[in-house]
Amino acid sequence: MKKFFKVFDMAVNLLMIACSLGFVGLAFVQVICRFVLNSSLTWSEELCRYLFVEMVFLGAGVCVLEKKHAAVDIVIKLLPEKVRKYYQAVLDGIVVVTGILITYFGFKFACGAVGQTSPALRLPYQYIYSGIVLGGAVLAVDGLRNLYTTLTNRITYHSYINPELNEKREAE
Repeated sequence: MKKFFKVFDMAVNLLMIACSLGFVGLAFVQVICRFVLNSSLTWSEELCRYLFVEMVFLGAGVCVLEKKHAAVDIVIKLLPEKVRKYYQAVLDGIVVVTGILITYFGFKFACGAVGQTSPALRLPYQYIYSGIVLGGAVLAVDGLRNLYTTLTNRITYHSYINPELNEKREAE
């Protein structure tokens, strides 16, 4: 299972990096074309938007695993030590449900877009909206992993972006 999650984490991180590089590279090329060559690309803005949105959806799952989302921790600090674990488990469960709902409604949204194409790229919208399904699924899986970690104290995450987290978790 550890090997699967290492590959899963690597794939998600590589997709995020590809989206980031594609977005930044395409925006740079667009600026060069517009101001240096005096001719802009008609499709670049649309593709940049799709890459950025997918990067955000994938990043949400990574942020869940690394506990990087903004949180109000005053409530957790007021709770007794024995209750904190269960409170965190409820929060992790809410993340899982949210991921499942995003996946479900993203799928319905993608199915409803069959036959429609994007204006500039002429890509079928069901493929573009499938990014919502992927992002929701990553969020649900990562939420389940956090829930498992919260309840069992067994780590299922290996950070490629934040290697110091690995050392901290191995020390625990």
